[in-house]
Amino acid sequence: MALSVPSPFRFPSEGNPDGYLDQGSALAKVADPIQAPLIAQAFELYGSGLYNLDRLTKEMHRLGLRTRAGHMVGKSVLSRILHNRFYTGLIRIEKTGETYEGKHKPIVPVSLFKHVQDLINGKVGRKVVKHKFLFRQLFRCAHCGRCLIGEHQKGHSYYRCHRSQCPSRPVREEKVDRAVIRTLVRLEYSQEEKDCARKRILELRENWAVDREAVIAALRLKLAALEERQNRLTDAYLDQTIDKVIFEQRKTTLLEERRTMQNRIEEMAAPGASLPDRLSEAVELAGSAYLAYRFAVDEEKRELVKKLSSNRTLTGKSLAITLNSPFDLIANRFSVSDGRPSRDTGRTWDGLLDRLSQELVGKASESGFLAGPSARPRVTQTLLPGSRPCDDRSSHRR
Repeated sequence: MALSVPSPFRFPSEGNPDGYLDQGSALAKVADPIQAPLIAQAFELYGSGLYNLDRLTKEMHRLGLRTRAGHMVGKSVLSRILHNRFYTGLIRIEKTGETYEGKHKPIVPVSLFKHVQDLINGKVGRKVVKHKFLFRQLFRCAHCGRCLIGEHQKGHSYYRCHRSQCPSRPVREEKVDRAVIRTLVRLEYSQEEKDCARKRILELRENWAVDREAVIAALRLKLAALEERQNRLTDAYLDQTIDKVIFEQRKTTLLEERRTMQNRIEEMAAPGASLPDRLSEAVELAGSAYLAYRFAVDEEKRELVKKLSSNRTLTGKSLAITLNSPFDLIANRFSVSDGRPSRDTGRTWDGLLDRLSQELVGKASESGFLAGPSARPRVTQTLLPGSRPCDDRSSHRR
């Protein structure tokens, strides 16, 4: 079953490249301006963990995905699409099991494609919402790795591991909430820090035209290194020091890394791309996280926690929350390599912004918080230009 604007030529790959338009032999396919965004959205919806194939089929029909005859796209077609590596810019030949880099433009990031495959293969748990507990499926038991289950007891919400004989103990929702707040408070800035960060970012903006070329050059060096690794891998295969199965596995991994690096280069070279702007967004999101969390509704709180942190675990009665990069760098900005605190604000922020820049360049095509403003959590104030309002939060500080 083909989509509404099918390609008359089909690669003998792991599924027909629906969502692309054929330009003739020897020419790269181009993304269909109507269907390609819908296919990209199908990956995003399935990757959210809230959709199985049945529900995704109905939702994509509602959004406008149709067959050539205008009918609903079936589950088998959607399944084929979700399995197809073609959308990441790679072509896999089904008969030989070989993978090649395509000339067409990808419409799905490699990271999203891998996440969808993990969901399909059961490596990542699917979200099933029965009760709207604030921290449902956000914390895991450190002993067995299972998600903590929310339940109501004696007028309070608790989270616990339901595996028998597990040493972890139930924890009240209020305690989890305090642990989240203690983590987010570490991201707040003093007025001196806000002034320093604003000054440094303004300086970066003034020099960005020159600095961008240096960043792109560094990324191209990394891309060249990946290409050299691929050449050495091919030589090893030709010399018969590795077999074909291992060769194809490693080649596919290198091709995915190359595609990701190419995406970063294209994004940095695109008109209007500005690392200082992204840097400002990351710094602002971190600094506003505490107030955004305090005044957000439950679903906004959940999205903020997921965006800023990972590896949220319960050990016995102790909760641990690990901040994602680059927010972990911001939280630990006053710690130097030997573990002693540093209080030189100017020097601290010079080093911090340098490390943040490296992180953002490395994650430019993958990080959700670098998306457009509509994709970021709601914040309650602008951090860098303004001053902090009076707010008693002493009970939340360490």
